[in-house]
Amino acid sequence: MIFLRGRHGLSVIPLFLLVGDLRLSQVVEQQAGTVKWLRSANWFVFQSPMTAFSFVIFLGAAFAETNRTPFDLPRRSRKLAGGY
Repeated sequence: MIFLRGRHGLSVIPLFLLVGDLRLSQVVEQQAGTVKWLRSANWFVFQSPMTAFSFVIFLGAAFAETNRTPFDLPRRSRKLAGGY
């Protein structure tokens, strides 16, 4: 469980480097508005390949913490083999 939280923490580092501040209110202010050429929200996931990669890592770690299907299979097979 600790390595998943480590991935969460490491995945937000490029976001804070891009903003230049650790305050969440500053992150929200930087993402306000829209991008004219994209015609969508000014999210950091669209601004840099590094932030898009960080988003994928964060999303994968979030799914792994919920113990959903691809991540809970090893634990489930141990329970089946153990007779639980």
